[in-house]
Amino acid sequence: MKKILVPVALGIALTTSLKGITPEEILSETQSSTVINGVELRKGSIGSLVVNAQAIDVLLSEDESHKEALNAIADIRANIIAVNGSGFFELLPLNGWLSDASRSGNIIVALIALQEIPSLMTPDLKARLQGLSIFAKGLVKTELSKLV
Repeated sequence: MKKILVPVALGIALTTSLKGITPEEILSETQSSTVINGVELRKGSIGSLVVNAQAIDVLLSEDESHKEALNAIADIRANIIAVNGSGFFELLPLNGWLSDASRSGNIIVALIALQEIPSLMTPDLKARLQGLSIFAKGLVKTELSKLV
């Protein structure tokens, strides 16, 4: 039977058919990480990316939380290569992360992904970034300027 690589939220699973897969088949209870395409993906990397994006939304609405937002951005940057290697942005493409101007955290995730993995840039994303540059401010503007 032919083996197929199936992208899943936490990695690439080698399977003999397109069937459901359990989390333990990707990463056992005793493992804290797995290697996908030569890049280590730690348990919790995708969850931390999502939580950090949500935290940035809240932190940027509070002037005094600028330092905490920078810490969340640093955490996102540290994990973005591994998260991309898991197939996460195939499941949830970057254009979706840029679709809501009120979600600064999502926008920053997309901007960091494009900074660190330039091959993800498409003509559609370039157009969205041009539109975003008109209204961007604060940390979103700072991250956007790194792409220009």
